[in-house]
Amino acid sequence: MLTVVILIIGFIVAFSIGSNDETMSPAVGANVFTVKVAVTLGMIINLIGAVSLGGGVSEKVGSDLVAGAESPLTTDMVLAILISMAIWLLVASAAKGLPISTTQCIVGSVIGVAVSSPFLGVDGFGVSAISWSVLAE
Repeated sequence: MLTVVILIIGFIVAFSIGSNDETMSPAVGANVFTVKVAVTLGMIINLIGAVSLGGGVSEKVGSDLVAGAESPLTTDMVLAILISMAIWLLVASAAKGLPISTTQCIVGSVIGVAVSSPFLGVDGFGVSAISWSVLAE
């Protein structure tokens, strides 16, 4: 059941990322593409990038960033990370139309969950679990 909830939240995060993505804005603003063409092109390019290069990014953020932890991120932690991402992206998009970095959003969410976990009774995480050198790469 939790896996289904995570998938649903994942779709909400994808919607949030789409609502905040400004990659094609200059081309649409300059009338190079229509919004429909820009969305279609963006969808295709995002899919190709995710399939071909997304694994390395997922590894870096999902495990390398918390390499000092005694165990991998739990399903509950992943849920908290996705919810915090979705909320922040939607607030930035809806409230002020602010484009924000989804990279900083996910990294901040992972760090926030890992650092706050000991306060919620999850052992093996905390500030010492964060591989701070990964952020400098």
